[in-house]
Amino acid sequence: MPDSAPPPPRSDLRAPSRPKQPLLRVVRPLTALTAGSAAAGIVVALRQTGWLSGLPGLAAAILLALAFPTSSVLARRMLIAGSFAFGAAPLLWFWDLPVGTIGRVTLLMALGAGALTTWVLWSGRGDAGRRLHRLWPRLRPADALPVLAAGASAWVTSSWLRMATGRDALAALIPGWDNSAHYDMAAMIRRHGVTVDRLADISPEHWKFAEYPQGFHSFVAAVMETIGSPAQSAPGLELVTYVRAQGWVMVLAATMLAAGLAALPWLRRRPMAALPIVAGVVTAFVLGPGGTAFTTGFPNFVVAAALAGCVPLLVVTMPRVVMPLHLAALGALLVGVAQGWLLLLVAAVPAAMALALPVRRRSWAASRAAWLISGGIAAATLVGLLWVLRTIVVLDAAEVLIVPGSIVVPNPGFAGAVILAAVAAGLLVDPRGGRATWAALGPAAGLAAVAGLGAFQLASAGELSYYFWKLLAGVELVAIVVIGVAAARALSRSRVRADRTTRPLLAVALIAASVAATQVFGYTGGGRGVFTDRPDQAAAAEMVLQAADAAQAADAAVASSPARWTFLSDPASTIHPVSAQQWFLALTGQWTTEANDRAQLLITPTGAAVDLVTAARDALSRSADAQVLVGHADLAAVRAGVGADLASRVHAWS
Repeated sequence: MPDSAPPPPRSDLRAPSRPKQPLLRVVRPLTALTAGSAAAGIVVALRQTGWLSGLPGLAAAILLALAFPTSSVLARRMLIAGSFAFGAAPLLWFWDLPVGTIGRVTLLMALGAGALTTWVLWSGRGDAGRRLHRLWPRLRPADALPVLAAGASAWVTSSWLRMATGRDALAALIPGWDNSAHYDMAAMIRRHGVTVDRLADISPEHWKFAEYPQGFHSFVAAVMETIGSPAQSAPGLELVTYVRAQGWVMVLAATMLAAGLAALPWLRRRPMAALPIVAGVVTAFVLGPGGTAFTTGFPNFVVAAALAGCVPLLVVTMPRVVMPLHLAALGALLVGVAQGWLLLLVAAVPAAMALALPVRRRSWAASRAAWLISGGIAAATLVGLLWVLRTIVVLDAAEVLIVPGSIVVPNPGFAGAVILAAVAAGLLVDPRGGRATWAALGPAAGLAAVAGLGAFQLASAGELSYYFWKLLAGVELVAIVVIGVAAARALSRSRVRADRTTRPLLAVALIAASVAATQVFGYTGGGRGVFTDRPDQAAAAEMVLQAADAAQAADAAVASSPARWTFLSDPASTIHPVSAQQWFLALTGQWTTEANDRAQLLITPTGAAVDLVTAARDALSRSADAQVLVGHADLAAVRAGVGADLASRVHAWS
């Protein structure tokens, strides 16, 4: 007899657990979606209660963007996340979305947190650990380089990041004439919820800057909402938020460049040796010509140059052409360049085209799905570029390219030498025609474009002017990044090896080289470069703010539409009367093309101080709803000068 009972018939055996599978297929997604919704709700609650406002809010947004597993390398994640953030920013303000008091940034952060949580839990607990682990990138010593760059850039721009009063914020911006225009575009986006080109005109006048691409300003508006609130504040507080946001944009752009360099495989193996390269590139943008242009009224141009510099950093490490995620980041960079300063595409597009060089069949190998996705990405990029052209098509290119303008003129000899050095370094570092060589296409094409633009200006206007010098400075900045790429490639071929005896000496030499790299564009012992306080403009800033407050208070007291205000600043002030009026228009949200034309009439042919009585009479005679603001000390004289019939429309701003 057997020692145990015989097995039961097959019909008595327990059926396998297959009936549970359909239930699990429903429960797991529902659980994931519920957890994702909870995560999104927590983000909204923390933002609404103020726990994630200010700097903590910005830090949370950055960490959330870096949590997406776009790469196992942290530095590469920084580059990709930054590319999408800058390139896709205009989409946040393309439509007037019903976001209420939550705001677009909070909604985007909530969707991001919800999407990550849902993705981690989608396949159940068995796969959640592996997916959760993918959110955390592999860290290497080289990943400290962008963190150091962020810290150094934040220290340089700290006077802007710690801005406390509207008067000090405006005083810092007044020396750069174009700062009022850039503030106006960012403020209009926050005021109306869409970019100016999407905004309906206020008949019979037309909004100023509707023909200006506003990708940079969309990003600034998003940063302002992240560290501030979705609702626009009073002029003084709004200026404080704007200047702080500008400072953080500079820090983020510098960090992106450092991350792109740190992601190069040639530098990841030698992070200490990479320090001088990163220091030189970041210094050029923060303390060198980039920092000067940023604070003197061209922040969008500097960011466009940084994005153009990121193009070769992304391209040189792509092993294949058809890589959808990287192609999407590349497309975002190109759109960001076009939205920032269109002419810099002459350096960015050739650098992007280097992705297909040298032509090798294995570089194009990809699945059909990858090809379809990549085709869609290429089409979306083309649409983004064409949208920029649609925005500026109303301008006469021949007329615009010879327009005069104020800019800190770069040293043409030094800039030309830097660009030629980038081309030479690319050709010498990899004679076989690798990606580092083809990255030099950007500076080479840029130099050719600079020469062509210069020839056009000399033939048309007889002199080199604004756009020539600006393009030269932009190509110079891109060339500095390419020199960094070439130096990294050369470093990978170096046979120098340090032993215990020479390692300390090598470390000292590299630190000394890094410090020297920060002094290439002039002695910066003060450390803060051009990001400094401007107490000399404090009185002028206070005057403009008082005028804006007075006009808004007067408009709020009447039920009719806002008046057409003309602000006549104190002739003895340090601010130009046209600049004062433009700042006034920007702060009050009244900057139209027609108002700008009226402001130009405040320029006297002889350069003498504006005659307040004549200017007031001219302004008041243009329309019945025109109003004039003057200083209290000049109020009686101006009222007497314009006559009794117009005197009631002259007001004091102080």
